[in-house]
Amino acid sequence: MSALLAALNVAAAPTPTEADTYPPRKGRDPYPAHVALAEHAKLTPCARDDLECRAFTGTLAWRPDERRPLIAPRTLRRFVLLDHLPAGQRERAMRCLAFIAWAEARSDGVDGMRAVVAVVLNRASDPAYSVHPCSVIAQTGAFEPVAKGRYRATVQALERNALAPFPRPRSTADAAALQMARLLVWRMALEDGYQDPTDGATHFVAPKVLKARGQRMPRWTKVLERTARIGGHHFYRARGLEVARNP
Repeated sequence: MSALLAALNVAAAPTPTEADTYPPRKGRDPYPAHVALAEHAKLTPCARDDLECRAFTGTLAWRPDERRPLIAPRTLRRFVLLDHLPAGQRERAMRCLAFIAWAEARSDGVDGMRAVVAVVLNRASDPAYSVHPCSVIAQTGAFEPVAKGRYRATVQALERNALAPFPRPRSTADAAALQMARLLVWRMALEDGYQDPTDGATHFVAPKVLKARGQRMPRWTKVLERTARIGGHHFYRARGLEVARNP
C-alpha cells in the first residue's frame, strides 16, 4: 500500500487490513480496497450500491464490456461539469479525461491529474480548440501519450468517435492511479461550483522531464504566462486573459 500511496502523492496511513489491501486478492470483494484507496487519495469513494460509479471506476467484482456504455442517460444528465455537451457524449468525454489525466500526471497524484483535466476543459471552452474533450486530446501533437503505441486502442477509439476503452496498466501502482483518475473524473463531473486549480491554463509542461531528455523548454513558455506549479508540471495561459471564477 505504501508504494501505491507514493504513486498517488498522498500521505501514508496506518497499515490496512487484509480486506483493504490493493489490489484485492482473487475472489475477494474489491470494494473495501476501493474505499481504502479513495480515502488515502482524499476522494469520496463510490457507494457500494452505486453500480454505475463502480463500473466506471473499475471496482466491480466483474469487468463490464467497455465497448458499451457504463452509465445510464438519467445519470449522465447529472454531470453538470459537462453540461455543454449532449448527454449522449458525456461518458465518452469522461473516459477521455480519465485516460489523459492518468497518462500525463499519474506520478503527480490526484492534484496533478485534476490539473490536467482542467487544461483539457479550458481548451474545450476556447474557440481555438474543439468543444469536445476527446477531440482536444486527439489533436495531433497536443498530448504526448496519445502518440505512444501502448495506447493504440484508446487512440483508435478517439479517431472513430467511439467509447475509448480504459488502458491496461502494467503495474499495481499504475492500476491504483488509474482507478483514482476514473473516480476523480466521476466526482469532478458531479461538482456544482467547479474550481480550476490552474487558473485558466491551456498548456502545461514538465521541466524536469525535458531536462532529463536533454530537451529545451518549448518556445511558447516565453509567450504565455505561468499560472501554477502542480507536481512536476508548470501550467500556462495567454497573457492578460480574464478568467471567469466561480463564487
